[in-house]
Amino acid sequence: NPTAENAGVTPNEPEQKPPSITMVPVQGQFSRLVSATHREHVLSTEGSLQYGGRYNPPGEFGAIYLGESEAVCQAEMERAAHHRGALRPMVLARVQVRLHKVADLRDAGTLQALGTRAGDILHATDYSTPRRLARLLRATGAEGLLVPSVTGKGSNLVIFPENLSSDSGIEVQEVLGWPQQSSNPSQLGRAEGLGQKLGQGEAPPFAPGVHQKHPEPL
Repeated sequence: NPTAENAGVTPNEPEQKPPSITMVPVQGQFSRLVSATHREHVLSTEGSLQYGGRYNPPGEFGAIYLGESEAVCQAEMERAAHHRGALRPMVLARVQVRLHKVADLRDAGTLQALGTRAGDILHATDYSTPRRLARLLRATGAEGLLVPSVTGKGSNLVIFPENLSSDSGIEVQEVLGWPQQSSNPSQLGRAEGLGQKLGQGEAPPFAPGVHQKHPEPL
């Protein structure tokens, strides 16, 4: 059986016809946990491109993974720590999202139209189905995917930044130390890393077209 490391990357996989599903708009605040050393590159897809994820094959395309809440992000990190050992110091970013073409893979009807079911995209180690669907939907122009968290704690949003339309965007609103051990946000470096954003035609961080600024401490 394919594993998380190699699933979904078969070069000669037969082409599939574009799915006939309804895309939905997504707007609001989401959360993201990243290593503290990457606090100024919260929207980078470099790590996901190199190592791959549930919804992106390594070396093929990157993705930005967000949780609908801090609790979802924490559950995902606790699961990762259980499998990989202790994690490095993290920061929690609040990210404002405005997307117009998102595939909702939490919906049973959508999964049925795609010829799959929830169990196939939530398998603990076999990423072949979610990666296949992500490749297919990304190729049709989907800006992202709404997906159930494998932890069962809520939902995640997976964004393909190169597909953002002219009126879509992603922006980091605040960055906090995590776990939060102080009630004073200024003591958590809240101002660092703000202003990171992506819009249509912009490359992920570490490349031209992505703007960062460092506002005065709040």
